Amino acid sequence: MVSLRPSKTTLTSLLAAGQGQQAEGSPSSITAANFRGGLGDTVNTPTNIILRAAAVARDAHEGQKRKYSGRPYITHPGRVAARASILPGATEALLAAAWLHDTVEDTDLTLEDVRKSFGEEVASIVDGLTNKFDKASYPDMNRKARKKAEHERLHKEPHNVQLLKLLDRLDNLREMSTEDEGFVKLYIRESHDLLIAVGDADLGLGRELMALLDELAGERL
Repeated sequence: MVSLRPSKTTLTSLLAAGQGQQAEGSPSSITAANFRGGLGDTVNTPTNIILRAAAVARDAHEGQKRKYSGRPYITHPGRVAARASILPGATEALLAAAWLHDTVEDTDLTLEDVRKSFGEEVASIVDGLTNKFDKASYPDMNRKARKKAEHERLHKEPHNVQLLKLLDRLDNLREMSTEDEGFVKLYIRESHDLLIAVGDADLGLGRELMALLDELAGERL
């Protein structure tokens, strides 16, 4: 749902701020001395990694627009991160990953960039949220087969990945345009299959997604 892929050169200082400073992959190991990149000097608190993830995501998605609303793409991960922040037991790694969840799939940022700058836990969540069965990688599979394989993969992913996938899908559905009815109907069907795959991760979010799908389907009867 993006319009272009920006250059990675604007991310250099933000990424460098976190590289080489991770203690055993811990996202909380960012210090005041190595945290830079336009957000100012800070102290070593869990908030730092979240703010830096937001800044990296902002720069990675610079120039990209949401397909249906035309708003800056960063508004989407921002909303996902905001919802994630009120989940019981939300960690700084979860919230950092929420900001970064589309960067590897939709920008020039690599998983290794994320790992070096934010640690293994954040990178693992982002990797779990990055589509593995895309058309470029599997040109001989049709969309239905690719989605089935992707949902089967997501069903095996850790709880944090499934939580963010539910939030991601809820936000995508709420932003879809009524002008593209054919695709919306397809996306609703695919979202039902996704719900079966990951809905047990949070019963409340699962019910919310089910209610939204019923509402959107009802509007199209």
